Amino acid sequence: MRKVLGILTEDFRLYHDLVTALKSRDVPFRSLSFQEPVPREVGAVLTSEAEAPRVRFPAVVAVTDVDDAVAKALQIVRGHRQWRELVVGVDPGEEPGVAVVGDGEVIDTRLAASPEAVADLARRALLAFPAERVRLRVGHGDPTNRNRIINALSPLGLPVEIVDEKAYPDEASANFTALTTALLASKPDILCLDTAGAGAVSQITEQAFLQGYKGQIISCTLDYWKQVVEKTSKEFMEGFIYQFPNFDDAAMNDPMINFPDPNGFFRIYNERYPDAWSAVSWEYPAILLTWKAAAEKAGSVEPLDVLKAMKSTATAPHVFGPGKWWGKELLGIDNALVANWPVVAIRDGYPKIVEFRSVLAWLEKNKDVITKHFRDLRQLPEQRA
Repeated sequence: MRKVLGILTEDFRLYHDLVTALKSRDVPFRSLSFQEPVPREVGAVLTSEAEAPRVRFPAVVAVTDVDDAVAKALQIVRGHRQWRELVVGVDPGEEPGVAVVGDGEVIDTRLAASPEAVADLARRALLAFPAERVRLRVGHGDPTNRNRIINALSPLGLPVEIVDEKAYPDEASANFTALTTALLASKPDILCLDTAGAGAVSQITEQAFLQGYKGQIISCTLDYWKQVVEKTSKEFMEGFIYQFPNFDDAAMNDPMINFPDPNGFFRIYNERYPDAWSAVSWEYPAILLTWKAAAEKAGSVEPLDVLKAMKSTATAPHVFGPGKWWGKELLGIDNALVANWPVVAIRDGYPKIVEFRSVLAWLEKNKDVITKHFRDLRQLPEQRA
């Protein structure tokens, strides 16, 4: 049974403040009475300091600060009395954002009234969430306010890490905090990033972590997976699904794979270009292998000769298995070599191919829907000038 919070107080103002706070966080709760026993589904009871001695329940949180009390009660409901590691992360600014992360789980978020006010929020977090290890992390942007925050935190006697907030290479001027907030506003079960740019995928994922998202994330690519895991947590990234594998994966040694020594290729690539592996690191070499086989078959490097040899049969080797030339019904020409494609998921902080799925089977299953959308966009062959 999933535990919920209980509110037990005769203080009307406190009751109103607690209800407002819980509803704003979409946290389920029960309103309780001193005349009735606490229901079994309640995991922690919120009450006033004066009324706490009257509450006959093992998990009672006396409220001195509403936000602190709610965070502490949620910690109890989640089964945490102490965390292994507590991270207090600060996004510098005139009103800095503060996120408290326990063992990879976002347990509280606040806005500080000023850079100096961050220290009080951090101090209260340390008291509310006991932990074996504590890390204070401040973003390196906005140097003036960043330095004010660091100076305010210094009396806590804990080391402060400055976090590199350098933009990803293809990041545009988008406000990813606001963008992610909008994406999560409807509380989706699945967050699909589709074919967003590599930098956007990384920043939206990090923001989803900071904003407490708990659902499934799906993307076409995840080029900066290592940095994203480091900036979020293994637990948050577990099960993240995307489509472009690392070639050191054992599944790449399957006999159906048409790529010579993929594991060796991955190793040498990373030796030459550390941390540069991306969705296209292997694509161009794989395409070149298809071209090479056709050029050898044609005995020529002339484009039309190579194309003719390449398409001399209905099938051709594809990097992930036997491929079929496809596209005439939808695109007007069979120039797409389609085959199986890997499903990649983050497992224990590292990409892993969990299965190969047939793209052709998907296209066949959904051809009516795909055709409808192409027709609506006037992109069918007979609709194009």
